Amino acid sequence: MVKGKQRNSLVHKREKYSPKGVNCPSLIVTHSNYVHQIDVVGPRYIKEDGKFYSINIIDVFYRRNSTNPERRQNRIAVSKSLLFSWKTLGIPLYEQMDNKLPLRGSNQHPHSFGLVIRLCLYMGIQPLFIPLREPWRNGIIEHFQNVFDEMFFRAQYFKDFDYLCREAKDFEKFHNQNHCYSTLKGLYSKPKVFWKYQAFTCFF
Repeated sequence: MVKGKQRNSLVHKREKYSPKGVNCPSLIVTHSNYVHQIDVVGPRYIKEDGKFYSINIIDVFYRRNSTNPERRQNRIAVSKSLLFSWKTLGIPLYEQMDNKLPLRGSNQHPHSFGLVIRLCLYMGIQPLFIPLREPWRNGIIEHFQNVFDEMFFRAQYFKDFDYLCREAKDFEKFHNQNHCYSTLKGLYSKPKVFWKYQAFTCFF
């Protein structure tokens, strides 16, 4: 009985989140490429070929997505995925993200801009970080992650990572052409509005 009490005293239950009473401004999205949301799902596991992550980005207005499987979730992988997304979706005014380490920078140099932030600023994009432990502020990409899991990753067998990457791009096209969202009033995700080319080689 004593041992049970001692053991119980070492168990720390996670406290239920309570609002901090601080207002966090939210953007009013009126057109495509105003805000993109980015999130990393994973690790996920391929039965015979190890783990991977998927760095997914979505246009908040038209719900078009960019799906980018990567072996790692480091700053290089995130930056590469952002470049692909901007080529596919267009360049947003804001890139909204959570506070994962590859997105925000470095624990070793916490007061310095990380690669992802510098890349956004170089492209004239304002990085926008949501508050800690408030994932619902990135609700659109969080919902897409469920779609990604149910309609893509858990819906078929992938023999290896290369095959998964090819299928991911087919899923991306299928989603953007066929997936309906209630917020679009029955319309499908629409094609990109614009793409402005700029040189990115200075980052790699």
